[in-house]
Amino acid sequence: MKNKPTIADIAPVVMEYYSKPGNNVGGSLHIVLEDGNIKDSDVLFCIKQAEESGDTDGADLGYILLSMSKTQRLKLSAMQKSINHYIEKEFSRSLEGDGDKDKKPIGILNIEDL
Repeated sequence: MKNKPTIADIAPVVMEYYSKPGNNVGGSLHIVLEDGNIKDSDVLFCIKQAEESGDTDGADLGYILLSMSKTQRLKLSAMQKSINHYIEKEFSRSLEGDGDKDKKPIGILNIEDL
């Protein structure tokens, strides 16, 4: 039996994928990572899209996701939604000018920031 990667193993890889230009909403893996479509057929669809568009990082990550359970994929998607909600909340608060002049601008979230 193959060992499945854990969420802790894959979370940094997902965050790195998101940090690449054009991937801020999940790139080729958007429907899995952002929308919670976690079936094998959904992941295979994303892998095909990634391969056809030359997104080798997306295809590689897709194969890793394919080796994970549906529950793990769902947890990764929920984690990403939580991160996105936090960033949107902080961004809108910074636009409102909450008076915190020392706050650094919102940028790409690194796993170390969690």
